[in-house]
Amino acid sequence: MSATQQPPAATGTAKPKRRSRPLRVERDDVLIFVTNRTVEDRFWLHPLLTCAAQPLNGKARRVLKALDRQNLKHFDRLAERANARSGPHSPKFTGAQLQRFAKGLVGSALARAQRKHGVKIYAFISLSNHIHMVVSTPRKNLSLFMRDFKSVTARAINFLTGRRGPLWGRRYDAQPILDDTAAENRVGYTVGNPKKAKLLQDPEEWPGLNLCFGLQDSQELEFEYFDYEAWREDGAKKERFDDFFTTATLELSPLPGCEGRDPQAYARDVRTWIEAVMREEVEGANKTPTGASRRSSNNSGFAGLEAILRANFEHRPRDPASRRRPYCFGSRDNRQKHFEDMSNLYGVYDDRSERYLAGDPTVKFPEGTYPPPIVRAAPPPSLEPQSAVAHA
Repeated sequence: MSATQQPPAATGTAKPKRRSRPLRVERDDVLIFVTNRTVEDRFWLHPLLTCAAQPLNGKARRVLKALDRQNLKHFDRLAERANARSGPHSPKFTGAQLQRFAKGLVGSALARAQRKHGVKIYAFISLSNHIHMVVSTPRKNLSLFMRDFKSVTARAINFLTGRRGPLWGRRYDAQPILDDTAAENRVGYTVGNPKKAKLLQDPEEWPGLNLCFGLQDSQELEFEYFDYEAWREDGAKKERFDDFFTTATLELSPLPGCEGRDPQAYARDVRTWIEAVMREEVEGANKTPTGASRRSSNNSGFAGLEAILRANFEHRPRDPASRRRPYCFGSRDNRQKHFEDMSNLYGVYDDRSERYLAGDPTVKFPEGTYPPPIVRAAPPPSLEPQSAVAHA
């Protein structure tokens, strides 16, 4: 079922009104698979901009080390343009400082939002034009977590590139994960996405952030960010930029039920889940009617590490992937029960929304939902005669 479809109405309940997107419900009892894409699918989350290219795989790190001098020249050009745009009281970065800034950009934004909102992160990947993550929100605050993460990354990337306007194309997708098998599948899908997208044969060579419990050397990762407010409070001394790079710690969690598991054994399971997802992709492609798939299943070539890094930030895929997202992930029985529960909740929500919009301030909405926005009409234009000054 696509994200634009309505779940079936439960027996004995009024059919809820049709929505273009599912009602967003904050939950603490399930894991959530989150996806968000950049404006027009452009490569604003390019690895060089968002983490300065730090893959998990040692071989890929050696390849990238050989490109360090070339990459630093790239950051020198970015710094020159950024400094020309900044005001007299804004920091002026060198290329090396800007590279340091980029290295922790997405990781520190994720870590700070996690610390503030108490979100558990099981897997995360930042591709060049979208992100995936598997999370849980014990405080029922996914929207606040995503708001802070997205706003910090948008401001930082706009500063680096000189662009203006929104970075993210639309609101994020968030599908509940209803059972353990589906959770394993989503973790495998997230971490294995570079391979699924025909970018790299080994997803651990991905030069952007690709995070999962067990795959890193540590399950608590530190990312640097520039503390602009502290720098301003100290007097905005240009010679002390390096003193105001501080760290934020990101904590990765194993899936529920795997707590206390040896990280290396857990990493082996993660790689097994990745391969299972790849098999599903191949089987799905083989079942796709000729010409129906936007990507040919016979094309076994991968873009490669250097091609990924050479891509221009403003570019986008020639044929961006597009598929309908399921309403939730889980077994058939779990999905059906979820549809019925949500249909009942939709009916209650729609009834109370009508009362709320009609002017009843005492309405209480179902737990985990938000009142609909009240659209107020613009005030009528003034009927008073214009003054003589206005006519002058």
